Amino acid sequence: MNCVIAVVVKSISIVMANKSNLKKLSVGLLIGLTSAPFIQAQQGTVTVKADSMLEVITKNRVYNRPDKITGFRLLLFTGDRVNAEKVANDFRRQFPDEPVLLKWDEPNFKVVAGLFYSKKEADDFRKKCSRKFPMLIVINELIDLPPVDAKPRNQED
Repeated sequence: MNCVIAVVVKSISIVMANKSNLKKLSVGLLIGLTSAPFIQAQQGTVTVKADSMLEVITKNRVYNRPDKITGFRLLLFTGDRVNAEKVANDFRRQFPDEPVLLKWDEPNFKVVAGLFYSKKEADDFRKKCSRKFPMLIVINELIDLPPVDAKPRNQED
């Protein structure tokens, strides 16, 4: 196809110089474009040489997170470990049904809570918690996929 384009460009410059070649150009274009699907590509081998760590990194990124999606959590605290544990325990007492995670994000510890699939859910819960924890921030984070029920809820055994 690239050869056809090169011929077209060359032919256009010739046509501009000599208008009588317009008929020849039209026929050449017609033949070239109709025969393009029948042009065979050359077969060959391509060898890619890359660092072995590239494969490890790629596999880790792809295969270690097949069950994660972007969701939302509430950032409760960022700081030292002692205060982070206090905040996490206080939140667990206030909201025992919500998951709380203590994470090390150098140089501080982070306390994140909740598991929300939409920003609206996270904002609604943030408003509910705002009296006890006034500095909550909704953050994006990779979270687990929602659970899939084994059977529909309306079905009984």
